[in-house]
Amino acid sequence: MKHIELTKIKNKSGQAELKHILYFIFLPFIIGILFFFFYICSGDISLFKTMIHNFDFDKAYASWLIGYEILAVIILLKIFLFSENNQIKK
Repeated sequence: MKHIELTKIKNKSGQAELKHILYFIFLPFIIGILFFFFYICSGDISLFKTMIHNFDFDKAYASWLIGYEILAVIILLKIFLFSENNQIKK
């Protein structure tokens, strides 16, 4: 297995930082909206439309926070549950 030093990899397009910022903003927001739809609205589209119609900054921020926490739990579970399988043997 070849060892690649990540600091030597250069981004030729210069858009990696923008992509990371957009992922940081929109991915938790989308997951939070899905959480609202499936858990809070129980998949009821009319209730979800009512919630979206009255969407304000507080609900948007709450959906982002919920999505962020869901992603954090998923990442932590992946780290702790699968870290033993990914250790490099010497």
